[in-house]
Amino acid sequence: MTIQADSLVEIITQNINTIVIVINRRGELVYVSNSVERILGYMPEELLGEYWWRATRKDENSALEMLETFKDAVRNNRIEELSTERLLFDASNNKKWILWNSSLDEYGNVVSVGYDITNRKKNEQRLKRSLALLKNRNKEVFDSLNYAQSIQHSILPNPKFYTQYFRDGFVLYQPKDIVSGDFFWYYEKEGLLYVACIDCTGHGVPGALMTILANNLLKNVVKHQHLQDPAEILHALDILLYDEFNRNAKVKRSDGMDISLCIIDPVKKMVQFSGALHSLFVHKRKEDELLEYKGKRYPIGLYHDVVKVFETEEIQMESGDRIFLFTDGIVDQFGGEQEKKFTKKRFRENLPHENASMEMICRRIEENFLSWKGKYEQTDDVLVIGLEL
Repeated sequence: MTIQADSLVEIITQNINTIVIVINRRGELVYVSNSVERILGYMPEELLGEYWWRATRKDENSALEMLETFKDAVRNNRIEELSTERLLFDASNNKKWILWNSSLDEYGNVVSVGYDITNRKKNEQRLKRSLALLKNRNKEVFDSLNYAQSIQHSILPNPKFYTQYFRDGFVLYQPKDIVSGDFFWYYEKEGLLYVACIDCTGHGVPGALMTILANNLLKNVVKHQHLQDPAEILHALDILLYDEFNRNAKVKRSDGMDISLCIIDPVKKMVQFSGALHSLFVHKRKEDELLEYKGKRYPIGLYHDVVKVFETEEIQMESGDRIFLFTDGIVDQFGGEQEKKFTKKRFRENLPHENASMEMICRRIEENFLSWKGKYEQTDDVLVIGLEL
């Protein structure tokens, strides 16, 4: 049994979301498959002639514009321009998106096969709206973070704080995110210089909130309790921070901070140091020797079931000697060929160099850190402070 071509078209289009139309070179619809009734709600005979354009477009102007586009494409043999997505309107004035594929038949008529992609377009538009909403919310988040960064920077000392009392120095400060859980603290009182390098629990917004609290507690201990011994200051901080987070007996917090604290007498060239999970490196220039003074192996504000005893190290310095305070963000950074930690050993290799300026040392630390990190994400906030007496 032989099936006529038009019958075959009808069999196919009845079962898929496809319309087949044939339009002559004058822009008159001479054939449309019966599937048009299911997809657009029109009987095929209703759309013959030029009425096809008026029925399926929003208004008369749109119909005339599309008819002229069609005629121009046929006249200039640019039929491929008709193979595209078009917005049509069905008999109930609902939007229908049709993807057309057009070609010429042997008589010069344009044969177009249109696939109903309305659902896909609706999904695309929903996705577009969702992406726009996400973009706006993302902007709001970043605007808030940038404002939070400006607030956090307002509590930090000037990174050039060392210029008044030290021969040279640097502060390398690289937050993992826009705001940081690391911060540096400086205070001058009665001729003594207080310098602290602090790493609060977490990074980003939680860490940044912790820095505000830690900054206030430090000011309270040093300015109002008048403590002048690093170990005593750390002990007071430990009690205050634990009390701040455990006022509500029902909610136990596991937040704290690591700190290296130095009190420096620039006249006597004496450095007093105490640390909680932080070390201090001292470079003795005359001997060209790098010494490490280790802090205690417990943090501030945590582990109150442990008896904590902080100790103060007194270090006699000479002009030209240097001290280096740092958080663990730099030594814990993953990278290298085998994705291992940078380590304290690699960090200290950047420090002793008798003839290098502090600027050169800072640049070398930063370059080696970035080279080690390579393609990997920054693991944590990074803070390194270098001071030359």
